[in-house]
Amino acid sequence: MKLAFVAPFACSPKATVSARMLPMAAALVARGHSVHVLVPPYDNVVDSERTWTQDGVIVENLRASGAGAGAIWSLAGRLAGRVTALGPDLIHVFEPVGPGALALTRSMFPGGQRWTAPVILDNDDWEGRGGWLDVNPQPSLVKAVLAWQEGWTLGHAKAITCASETLMTRSGELAPGIPTAVVPNGPNTSLRAEVAAIEPTRQALRAGYGWRDKQVVIYLGTIPAGHDMDIALAAFKAAAESTRT
Repeated sequence: MKLAFVAPFACSPKATVSARMLPMAAALVARGHSVHVLVPPYDNVVDSERTWTQDGVIVENLRASGAGAGAIWSLAGRLAGRVTALGPDLIHVFEPVGPGALALTRSMFPGGQRWTAPVILDNDDWEGRGGWLDVNPQPSLVKAVLAWQEGWTLGHAKAITCASETLMTRSGELAPGIPTAVVPNGPNTSLRAEVAAIEPTRQALRAGYGWRDKQVVIYLGTIPAGHDMDIALAAFKAAAESTRT
């Protein structure tokens, strides 16, 4: 089967493409499928128009020139057209907001670059009201558009993959009747190998750091100003309290 994966943003600095999309794509390639990842790198324009192959997956960065409304609209149009040109059997759009989701919208415009293949939507984060929309400092109009886009995109997918049970429940609320499935994030093969390799010296390392009898929690997220770290600290506190009760 020939698949087109449509990314929401660049491969870095955010991690959805590198830590979620590409491992999923590589797993499909290992099972005999062909996967072409289309990336709108508006948030890392150094990758603009770069293409490479990673674990058998073709990663194509489209031309990007900025993050303004006009630039995103044009980028979404290029994404929609490129998907049409690839002629995939199945399209997997990641995240219900952003230029990738907007490409789906543009593909449905009269006279636009029509997508004939079924579209699956991946929901790996709480984007709308109650989630990032309430945290990120964006203009009211942008927030209103993103809230609408989240529900509209989910509602126009043939199926929805979700990173967690919570997101599956939310997807069902926003797009009732659309089949959903949980596809959790997980470490790739190289990380699993590193964990296995360090296992024999685990206790010696813990003792060396003075952690022999202590619970250790490591946070691997980003720390942008105003959010993320507060969530991590709340989780650490809850974990510590659970061990005392």
